[in-house]
Amino acid sequence: MLLILAALLVGLAAAPAASAAPRCTSLARYSSGAHAWFDDRSATSQLVVGIDRLVCSAADGATIDLKSWFIYVDGPAIKHLVADLALMHRYHRVRVNVFVGRSGYSGAHGPAAWRAFRHAFSFAHVGSCYYSCRSTTPGSVEHGKWVAVSRLRQGGPAVLSTSANFSTQQYETVETGILVVGNLPLYTAFRQRFASFQACALDASSAACGRVATADQPAAQWFGERGVYVYFAPASTDPVTEALRKVTCSPTGTHRLVVLGSLFLTRRGVVAQLARLREEGCRVRVLLEHVPSDLAETLDPRCLLNHDKTLLIHTATTRLVISGSENFGPGSLHSSGQQMVRTTASAVVAGYERFYATLWARSKTC
Repeated sequence: MLLILAALLVGLAAAPAASAAPRCTSLARYSSGAHAWFDDRSATSQLVVGIDRLVCSAADGATIDLKSWFIYVDGPAIKHLVADLALMHRYHRVRVNVFVGRSGYSGAHGPAAWRAFRHAFSFAHVGSCYYSCRSTTPGSVEHGKWVAVSRLRQGGPAVLSTSANFSTQQYETVETGILVVGNLPLYTAFRQRFASFQACALDASSAACGRVATADQPAAQWFGERGVYVYFAPASTDPVTEALRKVTCSPTGTHRLVVLGSLFLTRRGVVAQLARLREEGCRVRVLLEHVPSDLAETLDPRCLLNHDKTLLIHTATTRLVISGSENFGPGSLHSSGQQMVRTTASAVVAGYERFYATLWARSKTC
């Protein structure tokens, strides 16, 4: 008996240790608060790499909500992201929820892109609305883009609000994102918004859809704490115009810069406030991707390939960034699904100021 027991002990000692669950590369530890990430047309940019590493930073058993107008699994960076999401789901019990706007898969290649997307995310819980979940306006889209993680390995939730849909084409233009760590009220707002989309996808006639005409949309609300907040559209009020209305400029002030970057600019309230600030002495820089409207032309915009949507204010009394998925037009506010994050974090404001200075330097007359 002793010989048998000894042999068993020797066998146990010789057996290889169980291998650890595989992990992908996670983020370095981030302090609580807001952090700016940038993508200047590179698949290895801070933003593109950060999206992937945020996914890999989820704690075991956490939930990841991935929201986008569309996800095209069409290149190495996107395939790498999907593989890491699948790894986290399989080996770390992470629940992966994905929600997209089905209208993002229209056109000649749409059906094939939809099939590829559904096949790639077979491990995830996928939902969609054809137009905006909360609007009856024809042509509205579910345009918001974010990644929300219920719990990081370092502790606490995190949300990345971004201008980028998840596709190779989007990664090859100018995009930005704001990562917010440890802000529970802000994370809760994103989680509740996402859950309302899921409920709407299950039953389009339910109250969760909130499908109302533009004139009956609720007023926008800011959710968050400690200088970092989010609002969601569609909404009846205009938080961007309201923020601009509170800004003043002095012709002799040291800091008097206002920058707006977007695909379009067709919102009268925003244009009127930018014109006022320019008359007061602010340097107003408008950077657009598409040939501007007659309304925007009054601000002497410049043009550049730029998918970002950002308002930057740096004056003697206001340092602020508002950035997210919303182009500055009436429809993007009053009918389509959007999110915009607002922060006064000095490092974020300084980061956006440097980033847009480089974009402005290489922009051209429209």
